[in-house]
Amino acid sequence: MATANSSQSISMPLPIFYGSDYDLWGKKMMTLFKSQNLTDIIVEEGLNKPTNISILEEAQQKELDEVRTQKDASALYLIQQSLAITIFPRISEASTAKQAWDTLKKEFGGDSKVRTIRLQIPRRELENIKMKYSETVKDYHGRVKVAVNQTRSVGENVTDQRIVEKFLVSLTRK
Repeated sequence: MATANSSQSISMPLPIFYGSDYDLWGKKMMTLFKSQNLTDIIVEEGLNKPTNISILEEAQQKELDEVRTQKDASALYLIQQSLAITIFPRISEASTAKQAWDTLKKEFGGDSKVRTIRLQIPRRELENIKMKYSETVKDYHGRVKVAVNQTRSVGENVTDQRIVEKFLVSLTRK
């Protein structure tokens, strides 16, 4: 259990990343960051200052910097705590949450070639899925749903129309 943000003392179990299924872990972490209002630290700009702070007074600018520094520390802490001991050394030198996040994304998320290769397996599974003779519609629907979610998790856009077509074609073959 970890306390995510000192202003919101909510205890929650963190998803632990062991080195596989980075995409699923990343989605869980992004949901956690959203729940703690930390997404901007990870995704958008890290600790960069917003461009329109020139109209703020010096005390307001200092307070904004402190808030952003605290948010970054909270996000970095969540990332560190969600890594298995064998993965943590890869980000131990990161001084910001953005650096840690980008390091993990680069190493485990892969570049476009790696993602294309990783997409082939769930895409093929989705294309070849067929309803078994002894299978109920509910069970088949569950398998289709798993295949669609796996395909979407590696970046393929699967439309609802494609899912329905696949489902109907399989049902008519039974």
